[in-house]
Amino acid sequence: MTDRDRLLVRLVGEHRVLTTGQLTALGFANLTTARHRLAVLVRLGLLRRFRPHPPTGSAPWHYVLEGSRQVCFLLEYDTGTEHLPVLADKLDGYALLASVLADAGQAAPLLLFCFGSLRREQAARGALAACRDSAAVRIATTAIDLYATSPAGPVWLPLSGHQARQVRLIDLGVALPDPWQDYRARRARERREAAEREQAQRRADEDATLSAGAVEEAFGQWP
Repeated sequence: MTDRDRLLVRLVGEHRVLTTGQLTALGFANLTTARHRLAVLVRLGLLRRFRPHPPTGSAPWHYVLEGSRQVCFLLEYDTGTEHLPVLADKLDGYALLASVLADAGQAAPLLLFCFGSLRREQAARGALAACRDSAAVRIATTAIDLYATSPAGPVWLPLSGHQARQVRLIDLGVALPDPWQDYRARRARERREAAEREQAQRRADEDATLSAGAVEEAFGQWP
């Protein structure tokens, strides 16, 4: 690492997120050099990067630290235009996604609902909790102004479980137990046992083939 690398990492840590353009202005003479060096820092694991999805056009790379912890989630940004039964009906598709991922041995991402007001959030939480598919999905909700409050902070309230207080985004994986964990473990065990049986059968077939060959050879040498 160079002194410039250390400076850039400290700046990202201080400001929490910086774009390619901002880091170029802070430490490089041109954009091409900045892109190459930032890519190296990402490969070294010192920085992580992502691209937001704006309504039109494309966004630059955004660089963060995040450390060794990660959180995977899907976001439902509620504008208040859907009736609550329509909102709750979406859980059917998310539950199906969770089951498909569980069959593949993968954990389903968290499902986050962001509402525009506390009243809307409270009403929606009742509708979501009453839905039978809510038990198959890890759900948390919040009612914040995304322009004034950081969604990474302790603003997320789990829909189920023993957690009765708002937690940080990064802590939701612990606050919301995975309902598919036992199922994934059982499926993994079944696949492992099936592979072991298949391997044992192959060995038995190979031993049988070798034994048959030995018998044929012995009879061939009989006077």
